[in-house]
Amino acid sequence: MSRTWVVVTTVLAVLALSTGFSGAAPGGRLASGHAPRADAVALGASDRPGPSVPTTPGWINLTSPGVGKAPPRTYAGSMAYDAADAEWILFGGCDPSCPSNQTWAFVHGGWVNLTGESRVPPARSSASLTYDPNAGGLLLFGGVGRASVFLNDTWLFRGGLWTNVSDLGVAPSPREGAGMTFDAAADVNGSLLFGGCVAGFLSIGCFNDTWLWHPGAGWSPLATGDAPPPRGLAMLAYDPSASYTLLFGGFGVCGSVYCSLSDSWEFHSGAWWRVNPAAAHPPDRLAAGLAYDAPLGGLVLVGGVNGTTNADLADSWLFSSGSWTNLSAAGLALPPVRSGLALAGSADGAVLLLYGGIVDATSTPLGDTWVLETPLTVSFTSSPSAAERSQSTSWTTDVAGGWAPYALLLTFGDGGGASAVGVGPSFSFGYSYNLTGTWLATVEATDAMGVRALATHSVSVSAGPSVMIQPSLRATDVGIAVAMAALASSSAPIASYAWTFGDGAVGTTGNVSHAYTVAGTYSVSLVTTDSVGADATATTTITVNPLPLVSIGLTSAVSSSAVALLAQASGGTAPFSYSWVLGDGNRSTAAGPTHVYASPGDYNVQLWLNDSAGGSAHAASSVHVSAAPPPSGPNTSSTPTSIPGWYWGALAGIAIVTIVGAVWLLRGGRPRR
Repeated sequence: MSRTWVVVTTVLAVLALSTGFSGAAPGGRLASGHAPRADAVALGASDRPGPSVPTTPGWINLTSPGVGKAPPRTYAGSMAYDAADAEWILFGGCDPSCPSNQTWAFVHGGWVNLTGESRVPPARSSASLTYDPNAGGLLLFGGVGRASVFLNDTWLFRGGLWTNVSDLGVAPSPREGAGMTFDAAADVNGSLLFGGCVAGFLSIGCFNDTWLWHPGAGWSPLATGDAPPPRGLAMLAYDPSASYTLLFGGFGVCGSVYCSLSDSWEFHSGAWWRVNPAAAHPPDRLAAGLAYDAPLGGLVLVGGVNGTTNADLADSWLFSSGSWTNLSAAGLALPPVRSGLALAGSADGAVLLLYGGIVDATSTPLGDTWVLETPLTVSFTSSPSAAERSQSTSWTTDVAGGWAPYALLLTFGDGGGASAVGVGPSFSFGYSYNLTGTWLATVEATDAMGVRALATHSVSVSAGPSVMIQPSLRATDVGIAVAMAALASSSAPIASYAWTFGDGAVGTTGNVSHAYTVAGTYSVSLVTTDSVGADATATTTITVNPLPLVSIGLTSAVSSSAVALLAQASGGTAPFSYSWVLGDGNRSTAAGPTHVYASPGDYNVQLWLNDSAGGSAHAASSVHVSAAPPPSGPNTSSTPTSIPGWYWGALAGIAIVTIVGAVWLLRGGRPRR
């Protein structure tokens, strides 16, 4: 809508022809002081999944409250989807200044203000805007500017910048409300423009010419033969599934008077073709929205104002296979009534975006954002649903509806989380709980339009398995096996055992036995897995010693003296035990026994050593016990208990010698001559 919109309705009122549709201008209804309407809620579909998955589109309110989070309340703005940059672009309109030259982009579920570039088109409303894939950008034409000056300049918005391409040659005459769409049919393959109007005091002029724009060549008129009657503010859109452009309604001439229209025309094969006027069709209207919707399989008509009743229309229609279907009668709820709205579909037709407009009854401009899409749903499952602590669980998230790509945010209830972005529709995650309890896991899915869906899933986490290693020995000898038992507990049966003994050997049963071939210290580990896949781990250390060796150490032994023996051990696993056979019928278990042999002789002493691991060693030695030597000092005993025979012989010899010596001395001590 624009100042011309007000002029049009004023002229119609003066001529008593039709009240047309209301608008606003400086000093007009926009300044009436009416409070803005409250933001609406989703109608016809919910952005939260229900018990069943909807398969038909519904309208969802994406309005974000707050200054700067959306364009100003706008009507008569121009909007199209920029497939090159994957964003919707809204330009101009009345917001509330009329006209405006603000540029806004809707991307990733929110609006971004792009206004402020050094070179932008002059302010305007009721301009024509479409995406031209041949040019790789948005094509803007005409509209009405400041001081009610009608425009016929052409601009290209590409890569975020506006470029004036008006110098390419001839162009349609200045006008507002011309219908424009890109017609991808092979015989057209260009941006198609039809009609539009100009207005002055007590005069209104509308056109029914058809133009085609190509990059590098600019505008060229098309000779189409019979054409629809002149009109402006009509609805024009291309149906890629059927390869034709549809024209519906608008503001034009009915006989000798101006009125709003309800006729339908298809453009294909280089000509305009009237759709069966006797068939059911929407009521006459202008300033509505028309765009292709792939899920519904045709062109969707939304809103507008009836030129006869001067009432905004609260219906929606679908044009497919040459006929109209009343979507409102089929149960599709709509956003609040409006005209002068901006409506455009994505390149694939999966979603439609609607912004703003004006409520004729109250002259209230709108600033709400709506999307028509198949409702977004998300489901959330885990395997297993009852987990054990430290068990690896698999999570699957399935997304349906909405518009890809999707952003997923998962919280597992225990403080852990995960995220993912992709086209889906299935996403997989792995997670292990470290705490027991019942946890409420949540997934929130957000589609490319900012629509959100939520799902929850409750998971019960038990203590899970535990395991300890019980070895028969903590230390052993080379070659002597250690028995090890797995002391495991779990709420589910233990399904497998995985032993590693530290020397490259492994075991797979609950109770194992292993002998080492090389001395050293070995780390033994055990992993048990129960029947639901939960693991538990235990470790222990085994010391392996060399086999024991022993030798006998002893001192010299004499009769009536103690013989000191000593076990000299090396290797083996302490503590040790000893077994002595002393050779005279006596035994000992001491490590270093002292023994008294009763008589001289040679004795065979043997020693057996046993260590705590079961290892043993043997040693033998001969012990010689000799007779005792004679006393080395005088005999002080007055009465010997026994005198040996040799003693008496020696004593007699001494006496004889003494007597012979005495006789010799008495005779003079001389030897005979």
